[in-house]
Order: sequence, then C-alpha cells, then structure tokens
Amino acid sequence: MQTITRQCGQCRQPFEITPEEQQWWEDFGERTGQSWHLPKNCTPCRAARRQAQLAVVDDGADEMITCVDCGAEFRFGTRDKAYYAEHGFARPRRCRFCRPQARRR
Repeated sequence: MQTITRQCGQCRQPFEITPEEQQWWEDFGERTGQSWHLPKNCTPCRAARRQAQLAVVDDGADEMITCVDCGAEFRFGTRDKAYYAEHGFARPRRCRFCRPQARRR
C-alpha cells in the first residue's frame, strides 16, 4: 500500500492516510463485519465532529438516556446539563450506579 493524499471535505486542507491507517481501517471493517471506507475528513475535523456530537447543550428540558452498561433509562435533568455544559463534560453514557464500576475497570 502507498500513502494516499486527500483533500478534507470540511476544511479543504490536504491530509495523508498512511499504509498503517489503511490497514487499521481494513481490519476494523473485518472485526465489526461492517462495510468500511477510508476517511474523507482530516483527523482534526473528525475529532471536532465527535466533540460536537457529544457536547451538552442546556436547553432547559430533561432528557432520558439509556445506560450503555445496564440498559436502564436515567434522567439527565436541567441542573445536570448546566453542570456538564459549564465544565465542558461530554453527555453521560452510564447511569450513576454504573459509573463507579466503569471507573474501576
């Protein structure tokens, strides 16, 4: 494999995909059984997009989130949202009972 140079679809800056990265994407597709493709955006733009998806916006409404560990639904209230947004934390994925166990792993 050779290094591939592409133009980022978002910031229009050129970026390279090394043979190691290409192999990683191919292995990822095989591990997950999903179809895969090489990235169309540079690493900083992909990271910014992930951060934006996880960002907490305090819109004044409660939200119900399903815990990724136990499957229970928990409330992500307005005070929680304000705290998370103020400190720049990502939206929680685990309920308050599963969070301590996740930290111990």
